[in-house]
Amino acid sequence: MISVIVSSYQPGLFASFSNNVRATIGKVPFEIIQVYNPGTMGLAKAYNKGAAKAKYPYLCFVHEDVLFETNGWGQKIIDHFTNDKRLGLIGIAGSRYKPYVYSGLGSAWGNAGLRINIIQTIDGQRQHIIRKGYDKDIEPVIVLDGCFLCTTAAVFASVKFDENSFTGFHCYDMDFSLTVGRHYTIAVIYDVVLEHLSTGRFDRYWLADTFALHRKWNRKLPQSIQPLSDKELYEQEAGAWYFLLKSVLQLKYGLKQFAQINFSKKFIRLVGLKYWLWMQVKLPLNILRSYARSIAD
Repeated sequence: MISVIVSSYQPGLFASFSNNVRATIGKVPFEIIQVYNPGTMGLAKAYNKGAAKAKYPYLCFVHEDVLFETNGWGQKIIDHFTNDKRLGLIGIAGSRYKPYVYSGLGSAWGNAGLRINIIQTIDGQRQHIIRKGYDKDIEPVIVLDGCFLCTTAAVFASVKFDENSFTGFHCYDMDFSLTVGRHYTIAVIYDVVLEHLSTGRFDRYWLADTFALHRKWNRKLPQSIQPLSDKELYEQEAGAWYFLLKSVLQLKYGLKQFAQINFSKKFIRLVGLKYWLWMQVKLPLNILRSYARSIAD
């Protein structure tokens, strides 16, 4: 019933992943489709290749450095789609708001919209991170993180990963979420727990893919599950702006794109002129002070 698709290039990780899936997925028919990918293609293309080989009606796209903690998780995935015919895509980390400003899942300040259920290994320490809005096993979001994405073959027949726009390892997941979300519900689930053995990297490749994502979706952003107050809008957009500015300065890349978004009428309208003027002076000074302290240390 479930095709598990993984882009893989490390034999040890793939062996651990495969053994873990066999031990935890439960009593449902499944297959593991390995797309060997030693950096020769982006994840979007790898996942499209894997899905083309799938024989089951449910598709799970998973990073190879993932280990499932929940026994019988396969039936839980099937049940979610069976219980809601409008459900098109589920994962274990996402956000109920996607900013207009170039950004990842969330915002440096407005993290109230994040929905997460994952064990993350950071510097060798396992941390179970749970952020949920209410006591249910599933919650709608706008975008999902790509370490674990599940959809149906029926949905995938009409929506593929955009391998032309996203040729690397970033933002293919949010683009797929936004595309599926035009016609279906996107959601984070809380009854399947997994461990992710690595964390994301915010480098120049991430910034470049983020710029590509926002060029594609510029007219459709921001998106939110629910209406936000002016204060909440400011927190989300200004927080994303703050993180973007820090990234641009640290990576010495993307200043032109930052300037374009910073001076856009849409951004000024979203945060409000008064706060925008304050941001132009106060927040860059905070970043410079922080940078100076890091050098002194």
